[in-house]
Amino acid sequence: MKGKYKIITPMLIFGSIGVFVKGIDRSSSEIAFLRGMIGCLSNHIRRAYPGF
Repeated sequence: MKGKYKIITPMLIFGSIGVFVKGIDRSSSEIAFLRGMIGCLSNHIRRAYPGF
């Protein structure tokens, strides 16, 4: 059951991204860059602190 949540959670997050991006007054390249930086940072934190 835990595996299903690991699949469903990203689907909900990335599926609803258009709703939030529509209200942001930035170019698509800036939004993509910021999303990538947030992803890299969260990946780094998860690797540095496995129990976090």
